[in-house]
Parts: sequence; C-alpha cells; structure tokens
Amino acid sequence: MSRHPGDGAERLTQGRKVGLTLGALLAGALGIEAFVRVTYREEWDAPVIRKRQADANFAPLVRFTGDAELYYELQPGLDLDFHGSRVVTDAAGCRVPSRPRPHDAACPAGAAPLRVAVVGPSTTFGYKLPIEQSYPELLVPRLERLWRRPVELRNVSVPGYASVQEARVFTDRVLPWRPDLVLWHYDHRDAYPPIVPGDRIELPPEYGDNVLHCATLKLLRRRRQLAALEALRGDAGGQQLAEGYIVGGSLWDRHLRALSEVGAQAREQGIPVVLVLFDAFVQPGEKGRQHFAALHERLVPLLSGFGFRVLDLFPQYQSEMERRGWKDLRAWWRSVEPLDGHPNAAGHAFLAQAVADFLEQDAAELSLPAPDAAPSSPEPAAVETTKN
Repeated sequence: MSRHPGDGAERLTQGRKVGLTLGALLAGALGIEAFVRVTYREEWDAPVIRKRQADANFAPLVRFTGDAELYYELQPGLDLDFHGSRVVTDAAGCRVPSRPRPHDAACPAGAAPLRVAVVGPSTTFGYKLPIEQSYPELLVPRLERLWRRPVELRNVSVPGYASVQEARVFTDRVLPWRPDLVLWHYDHRDAYPPIVPGDRIELPPEYGDNVLHCATLKLLRRRRQLAALEALRGDAGGQQLAEGYIVGGSLWDRHLRALSEVGAQAREQGIPVVLVLFDAFVQPGEKGRQHFAALHERLVPLLSGFGFRVLDLFPQYQSEMERRGWKDLRAWWRSVEPLDGHPNAAGHAFLAQAVADFLEQDAAELSLPAPDAAPSSPEPAAVETTKN
C-alpha cells in the first residue's frame, strides 16, 4: 500500500502538539507546585507545622491523629517534665509510673491479676501531679488488699478528652484488652466538643505525605481531612445550659449516645463499668441543692439506665464540707487563683478512698471476687491532714 507523502509530516506535527501540550501541563503543574510551596508553607511543611503545634494546649504530651473522632492522643514513649511532674508513657501511649509498682503482700504468689481499665480526661490522667498521687494509682494497693489478687492497671485517660473520644478509646483499646473492671471518670464538661470556635484544627505534620513529595497533593489531602474534622467543632450556642454546663441540645444528645453505646458494648461482653461522677464545684446549703437538682438529679438515673454502676460523689462532698466547716472544695483544688478545679494530691486521696469503699460495698453486683472477710488494717487517710 502506498503512503501519502504528507502522512509523516502530519504525524510529526501531532507529536509536537502532544509534546507541547504535555510540556505546558508540566510547566503549569510545576508553577502551581512552586506557588504552593512558597505561599502555603505553613500548611504542608512538616517542620513548620511541628513547630506551630508545639504551642498547643497539652504539647508535648499529645500528637494529632487525623482521626475524625479521636483527633489527638497521648504520645507513646514519653519521659518528660510537664508542669513540674514527670510524665512517662508506655509503647501504647498510656501514662504509667516511672518505676514498676510492687504488689501488696496480701496477693498470693502466682495469683491471676485483676485487670482494671481507667477511662477519663485530665483528672484520671493525674494532671500536673506525679502519677503515683492520682486516684487510679492510689486505688491499686487498696484493691489488692481487698481482692487478694494483683491488679494490672491500664489507664487510657487523656487530658481534654470528651465522652465521644472516650467512647472511641473504650471500643478500640479497652474492650480488646478484656478487663475485669472499668472505672469511668465522668466530668460535667464531657458533653462539650473536642474543638470549639476559635481553635485551630490540626493534623499530624506528616499527614498527606506522598511518594512524589508533592506539596500540592499534600495540601489538598490535608484540606479535605480538615474539612472532615470540622464535624468535631461546636459550642454552647443553641444548647441548653445549667450551672454553666451543657444539659440539652444536639451536643448533649451526641454525648448521651456515646455513653449509651459504651454501656451496650460493656453489657454484651459482661464487663462491669463503674462510673465516678465527679464535681469539683459542690457547695453547701441552698446553692448546693440547686446545683444537685440542675446537674445530678436526672443524670444519675440516665447513666444507671445505660448499665453503669454510678458512684455520685456529690453527697460525699457535701458531707465532708459539713464535717470540716468548708464553704467549697478549694482545699482539694489544684489552685484558687487562677482557678483550677483539678484535684490536688489530697483531693485524689479522697477520691481513691471513696471509690475503694464503693467497690467493696458493690462487689456482689459487680461480679468480682468477694472481698476478704478479714482485710488488713486500712491505710491511713491522707485527706485528714488537709486543712482549709
């Protein structure tokens, strides 16, 4: 078959057009890439992002996950000073004592350990305290004397966590561990969202990295995930409030759904969950009664209905204030000025004793080993040394 003399020239022209088109596209892509690298460096450059995140609330304790529910988590393998206290985390990102804790002498050699998981925010984390002074750690020797079994404690508490994040941790990290008992620390701020108006949403510095080392692709991936994380943002606007806390509205409903799901999962697997209802700002008299009616009165039946064994600390705090002649619980606060209602060492000691007493009294309902009929002499109550 004969070829037309112009075929070769036409193919050459088409090839040049394709080449020119591809060259133009490549030049455009390179131009966009250069523009992104210069203009949006704080959104893609990992060292720049890492430096900015060093100023976050709980830095350097946490790392951002990019997860649309969890958002951030404790960094594993930490050993650092945080507000004057040593913080050590294990490979799983749980805060642990700086040295192994010895078991109580009441535990028989070779006895199977009682697994206790602790879920909560900054209080059970031991915020601004040595972990040994936190009430979960103070509970360990008490429980070992009570049950005559070694206690294996796993504390998955993270500062700032709300109920939605805690529920996710319960599903992903607590249930697979198959604990014998879960202690759930409830705070009235648990209904608040992890991200509030004005907060800058963050992602891990490496999120969006790719084999092409393309800043533009990384930027697009990060912006898409940041948009997904916006679902975690919220505020108290339009919510029903009581005593400054959310008690109704969409955020409250989400909060209750998370707790309801935890209760259902725990019942399904036969794991008892003791919920410690904490309240740092209890007052005596009429103000205290109003506070109780607004926050505690309807909450306890709700939580019990989800399957939790509820220890409401309000009555005990009221009794202690009356006995000691206190007008509030400031003697057990971290500080008065600036106001910080996190428990201090004495406040944690009181919590540990209250939870230990509750567990002893509720042992039959919890389906745990029966307490020893003749327990060893009780540990001296550290809270008695606290003065108003």
